[in-house]
This record gives sequence, C-alpha cells and structure tokens, in this order.
Amino acid sequence: MGFFVCLDALLYHLTFLPVRIAVALTTLPGAVCGLGAPLSSQQACDLLRGLIFAACFALLSLVDASYVYHMVRGQSSIKLYVIFNCCEIFDKLCCALGLDILDTLFGLLRASVTRVTGGRRGLSGPHEVIMAFGTLPILGSALAAVVYVAIHAAVLFTLSVSINVAINSYNNALVTLLVSNQIIELKKSVFKRCVKENLFQLACADIVERAQLFIFLAVVCLQNLVQDAQASWAEFLGRTGRSVLIFWASEIVVDSVKHSFICKFNKLDAGLYSKFSSILYSDIINGRLPASQPSAKPHHAVSHRIGFVPIPLACLFLHTISRVLPLAHLPRWSPYWLAVVVTCYLNLVALKILVSICLLGRAAVRHAKSLDAQTAALASMRSKATPYATPPASTLCSLPTRPQLAAATAAAAAAPSSAATFTAPTDAESAAASSSTNSHPPLPDRVLSASSEDLTDIQRYTLFGRRLV
Repeated sequence: MGFFVCLDALLYHLTFLPVRIAVALTTLPGAVCGLGAPLSSQQACDLLRGLIFAACFALLSLVDASYVYHMVRGQSSIKLYVIFNCCEIFDKLCCALGLDILDTLFGLLRASVTRVTGGRRGLSGPHEVIMAFGTLPILGSALAAVVYVAIHAAVLFTLSVSINVAINSYNNALVTLLVSNQIIELKKSVFKRCVKENLFQLACADIVERAQLFIFLAVVCLQNLVQDAQASWAEFLGRTGRSVLIFWASEIVVDSVKHSFICKFNKLDAGLYSKFSSILYSDIINGRLPASQPSAKPHHAVSHRIGFVPIPLACLFLHTISRVLPLAHLPRWSPYWLAVVVTCYLNLVALKILVSICLLGRAAVRHAKSLDAQTAALASMRSKATPYATPPASTLCSLPTRPQLAAATAAAAAAPSSAATFTAPTDAESAAASSSTNSHPPLPDRVLSASSEDLTDIQRYTLFGRRLV
C-alpha cells in the first residue's frame, strides 16, 4: 500500500501538475492586467511549484551524465560502497529538511495572497501580483527551495548512477557489495529496543526506500534497454534483469526478516501493521475532505507522514527520459517524437487515475469498517454500563427487630451522657461517600480507534524517545 502512495504522489507531478501549471499560466496574463479571472492561491502555488521544477531540471541538465558514470565506474569497490552509503544518508537528511522548506514556502505564499487580497477570490491587477510574490520572505524561501531540490536531485542522480555501475559491472562483486549494505540494516535495527512508534517510523522509511529503489531500477532498465537496442531479450534479461531481480528481491527479503525479528524480540503484535495502514488511509480520506487546505493535494498529508518528497525524484525521472529519447534511433524532429511523448504521457495519466481510484476505494472501505467497529464498541460499552449502584441483598434484609429497638432505647435512657451525638459530615466526606456509593463506569463521549489514539501525531521524522529512523 505504501509503495502505491509514493507512486501516486510521483505520478501526480508527472501528469496532473503540468496541466495545472498550464491552466495557471493562461490565467496569469488576465490576472496581471486585471481583465480576466483572478489568480487564486492554489494556482499561485502551482506556478511556484512549476518554477522550482523547471529550475531544478535545468540545473540537472547541466550535469554530464557520461562523465559522472565513468568517474564512479573508475572507482574501486570500496569507494563505490562508501559513495552509496553517503548518498543514502544525505537522501534522508534532504527529505527531512525539504519537507519543512517546501511547507514553509507554500504556507508563506498562501498567507501573502490572503493578506493582499483581503479574503477575496484571488489576485487581480499587477500591484497585487507583485505584492504577493515579491516579498522578501517568499523570495528567500523560493531560492532555498530551488537549492534544496537541486541538491536532493543530484544526490538521487548519484544513487542511480551507482546502481547502474553495479549492475553493468563485469563481475557480481559490486552487486554483492551493495546487497550486503541492505543486510547490515538487520544489525542496526533488529538488536535494538523498538516500540510501536519507532516501528511505525521504520515502516515509513522502508516504504520510501522501496519506492525510490523501484524508480532507480526502472531508470537503469530503460537506459540499458535503449543503449543496447541491438541485443536480444535473452541477453538483456541475462545481464541486466538478473541483477535487477537480485536488488529487488534482497530488499523485500531483508525488510521482511527485519520486521519479523523486531516484532519477535520486542513482543509486538503483527496487527500493528494494519493500524499503520489505517492511519495512512485516514490521511488519504482527510486529504479529500472539503475542510482540508485548498492548496494541499490529496497525497500531501500521507507523503508528509512517510517523509516522501516527490519533486526531486520526478526531476530525475524526466532528466533520464530526456537523455534516453535521443538514443531511440528516431529521425530528428520526426512526428514519431510527438507520438511517443503523447503515448507515454497518456499511459502515465491512465496509471495515475487507476492508482488513485484503487487507493481511494481501499481507503473508503477501511474507513467504513473503522466507523462500524467504533459504533459497535460504543453500543457494547453503553449496554454494559450500570447507571446506578444497586445495594447488596444482605443490607436490605438486616433490619433490627422490635426487642432490639426496645433494648437500645432503654440503654440510651439509662446513660444519656454516653449517648452518641450526631456530627454533620464535612463536604469532603460527603463527596467521598457519594462517589463510593454511586461509582459506576462513565460512558465515553467518543470511542477512539486503537490506531489513532497514539500514532496520529507520529511522522517519519518525529523524534520519539531516543530513536529516529
């Protein structure tokens, strides 16, 4: 499920975002002149996101991919191993930092648009557009966002080149070395104390790592397939397909073993993973509600929770496609170029719609089951609760007899000085007595699901206790 969440966010930036940017660009001239429809805050965020995307793609295009490939390939196996590990560490740091940078930028832009327009529909006129986009905090945040996305895309590009070098090596030493890096995760995770919050963060990290590895392997396969167009399918599968299968299978096996032993050593229930899925599904549902932020996308909340930033990965994917298409042996400026681009785009749109429908449908089914379970739990608790405490039967049958009352009256008349005097109870005593006599379990105002009670505030980069994944 988590893999498809990442895929949905990535496909959004490759398919729907260009259309939204085109619509915003057609609205911008009329909004600047004050003659057309105003520019909404959502369209302003789309324009800024497209500007960051274009700047990162332009900076990444300046990198000579062949030079980087041969430079990495000329290093020894140990150096390649070090490069791969350093890039993985920088990737996690960039994800943690990038989420805050992008959220700050778009939050400042929305606040600026609201302040300039005074609550109206959108920006209209050159003065309002300049006042909304031209503030110093927004310009500084936009520059920081461009620098961040470029650095993160460069880190991901180096990771993909390292994997490409390992797959295209003449021996399997590099592949074995990089696969052993995944096995080291068992040592770092299995033999440490882990609570359910840490397990949730670890699961989110594995989701992002698996999604990125899938994109890297897809990019490598596409590059090798186009570059070795004369090779047969048997040669391609024997040389590239085997290494790709080893990478992917080792990732799945290592993650499965890691989570199995973490649950065993820490005595954690395997049902926690169902609760983790429920939290991600609830984020998908909440992103579709009208009460959510108008500039937030349906995948924003769940992507923020698992720590996935799709913009640098989308830039890397488009950069790879732009380098692969000229190698397809098609005539320059041929109509086939347009046919290939349109066909690929329509296929990605169809895949995006299919993934979104499946995720939303699964989330709706899980949400309906959760509501039914909460309703049943509330009805069960109300049926078992007793509104008043019933006194025991022995108390009702222990009334004094007539001779006992006469003897007690005679004793009181014979010794009046020793008669018991009545003392009014204090407020504390009366409150304690009333609470002890009328004690019964209160009815809860609402029933919280077990998954949302403790884990809804936990994200991948939330420091919990002494551990951060």
